[in-house]
Amino acid sequence: MPFTTIQIVKKHLVDYRLGTKNIEDESIIIPTSDPVNLQFGNIREDSEKVKAKELSSPLIEEPTFNQNDQIILSHPELIYDTVVVASNSSMSVLYTENLDYSVDYNNGIITRIPSGQIPQLAEVTVWYLYYKIYSEGVDYKINYTNGEITRLETGELEPNQMLLVDYVSLYGNIVDEAISNAIDEANAKVLAMIDPAYQGSTDQALITAETYMTLAIISRIKAIEAAGRPENTASGYRGDFWLALSKSYAAEAIQLLEPYSRTMSTLMPPALAKSRTTAP
Repeated sequence: MPFTTIQIVKKHLVDYRLGTKNIEDESIIIPTSDPVNLQFGNIREDSEKVKAKELSSPLIEEPTFNQNDQIILSHPELIYDTVVVASNSSMSVLYTENLDYSVDYNNGIITRIPSGQIPQLAEVTVWYLYYKIYSEGVDYKINYTNGEITRLETGELEPNQMLLVDYVSLYGNIVDEAISNAIDEANAKVLAMIDPAYQGSTDQALITAETYMTLAIISRIKAIEAAGRPENTASGYRGDFWLALSKSYAAEAIQLLEPYSRTMSTLMPPALAKSRTTAP
């Protein structure tokens, strides 16, 4: 029986954010009421945002910067690079993003940059596009473990509508079956290294050692995956990262297992006697 469990390995993966990916604007189409798979599973609950572009022309507002040098637009979830700010609707002066103002696209907030050209408390004209955000349980349902989204007939999602999805995948596509297989492989390695007297032990060091050995195997798998699909690797999680992590976990596991290693016999093997010939 293995020393570690799927739950222990998962907790380590989550606590140390191993393989965690922040996915933005993954495009999907849901043609029917059947579930559609996202690229990754193991999604953090309530981290998803299902959205779609609905406006064909920009919305226009004429707000005024407040005392905090901010404008809060009527809609959050702005579409990146669609915000235009000018002195008036005739665009007498066209202001520049990141020089005259900055944009919080998620919350729909424009902040005046003091060193820029926009006067304090100025009234401006703003053009922008924003996403419509759909509701879980109303427009769609989601299986967080499998990374599946299903359109609900009673909601506002239309069949074959192009959608964009943001979400956090806690440990990429490392599913329970893969973790279980890695645990079995790690357990075989651990049992081959320790004295049989420790089989069935509940010592924390053995649990930790087998957990690390499992993580070494998972990291090795992720290194192969990253090498084969570099376009899908998260920033900082390239193949060489996973390979180095695999070696580090394996080394720590071996170090923890040393006190439990098989005892070697102190008896010396018998020496091979040389035959002597007797002179006649």
